[in-house]
Amino acid sequence: MKISNNAGQPKIHDTAPKQVQQKNQNAALAAKAASANIAKPGPVGKPLAPAPSMPSLLAALGLQPDKLSASIVSFARFFSLPLKPHLMASIRQNVFAGQAFDGSSPEIAAKNKEALALAAAAAAAKGLELKAEALEIFARGIDPDWQGRQKHKRKGEEKNIQKEDILSGHCLGKKLSEFIENTVLLKIMNRIPGKNGKKWVIIPFKFNNSGQEFNVSMRILIDENNLSKSQLAVDIAENDEAGKRWLFLLDEAKTKLIVHVQPKIEGKKALSFTKKLSGMLEIPTECISIRTFADSFPFESGNSNKLLHKIDESV
Repeated sequence: MKISNNAGQPKIHDTAPKQVQQKNQNAALAAKAASANIAKPGPVGKPLAPAPSMPSLLAALGLQPDKLSASIVSFARFFSLPLKPHLMASIRQNVFAGQAFDGSSPEIAAKNKEALALAAAAAAAKGLELKAEALEIFARGIDPDWQGRQKHKRKGEEKNIQKEDILSGHCLGKKLSEFIENTVLLKIMNRIPGKNGKKWVIIPFKFNNSGQEFNVSMRILIDENNLSKSQLAVDIAENDEAGKRWLFLLDEAKTKLIVHVQPKIEGKKALSFTKKLSGMLEIPTECISIRTFADSFPFESGNSNKLLHKIDESV
């Protein structure tokens, strides 16, 4: 490396051999590939190395080899987060910071943890780290089944409230405070784009049909650089002990629809449901696929890979 002066200004001449330059370029490419969590390129003319398996990836990240860790990694990929050990560990620690699953059955606790992990990953994608109370509020907006899982606990709380004057300042203040807290937090979170330029928007609401209450979480991933790649998930949970749930995944052009249902439906019931959806949404039946819930959040966890671009023709 030589340094020479030209008109009093230092100028650097790179005399490094081309081979060294090529090595530096290859190292930069490898680092970029690792940060993007893609296979590193091999020599010219040879296929790419296979992506690491989930167990080996969890081990490399220092995460416990369980379903929660696998979900965290999947959510991180969905939000284009770098798979860095300290970030993955931070998201997992945030899940256990509150008491959203204390005293719950193992099944309910696992589902609450998964919702909290998705909320923590979404917040991290926006450059935020939410405290336990705010994270739970965000998770409740994401997961329409949260309220149903807390039904027995809520019944106990309602009995206690009924002993008080329903019009008392305490009760009204509590209800108003809860409403404002939820609305303000979600409004703020929805306005903040992710570091990858995409915006993940959550719109929770309820509706009543013939006396039966349904909780809905509309989740939209907006790619402002390419609106045709925006993705929509409408997640509906019936607020009762039956645990019925429907997740509608629709592409931007309204030409392909995947529906995850719980409990499972098949045969004539699945065909009837498909025809009804086809008539309501004006989508051909061959472009509608009915599947059974395998995960709480198949849209974000990646278990429906390319679901808006590839349709299962089995129905």
